[in-house]
Amino acid sequence: MPAPLQGPAVERPIRVAVVRDPLGAGIDAHVRAGIDRAADWLADAGYEVVDAEPPQIGEATHAWVEAIFADVGTIWPGMEPVAGTGVREFLDACIATGVFTPVDQAAQLAAWVAVYQLGAAWGQFLQEHPVVLSPVCCERPWVVGEDIARVGEIAMAMRMVVPVNILGLPGCAVPVGADDGLPQGVQLIGARFREDLVLDAAQAVEERAPVLTPIQPRVSVGV
Repeated sequence: MPAPLQGPAVERPIRVAVVRDPLGAGIDAHVRAGIDRAADWLADAGYEVVDAEPPQIGEATHAWVEAIFADVGTIWPGMEPVAGTGVREFLDACIATGVFTPVDQAAQLAAWVAVYQLGAAWGQFLQEHPVVLSPVCCERPWVVGEDIARVGEIAMAMRMVVPVNILGLPGCAVPVGADDGLPQGVQLIGARFREDLVLDAAQAVEERAPVLTPIQPRVSVGV
């Protein structure tokens, strides 16, 4: 993609939209603590931090489900014989719970039309808020294997990730420390082809975040 490494200059200070509870649907206190910490660090770095939410997050999440699962439904018969056990278990669980439902061509086309409309709305929001700070997952890390039992909840838990994927926006996950022995991370989102702004904000967070796993060097003496 012929995108420049540095985009056009934006008004300073750069405004960051902080999404502390997407859709008001609830967020784990552990995750919220990481968001609050990162917001404070960005403010310290000179960003203008405001509470604001991109438009139609729920609609974008639904469009992702419709569009992506429609594609998967088309190619899955050819993929299944060569897919690994974990992939087959996950998609079988999606089918069994009704998350993964084949759609006809008209429904699939409608989903992609919605994606372009939503992309325009998000693009306008990102003109006023060049960087968005949000959760990656709105819940604490799940127990290994729990995704199979909770496939119907994944899109909602990841409701700030799937819109970024379907809308083709740059996103960066950044560690922000740990509480209760669990690592915390946040997501930084920008407009299309503005990876430069996202990476600048990520660096500002990284420079202020504690080292997640301190290394204690040991000297070995050869015999």
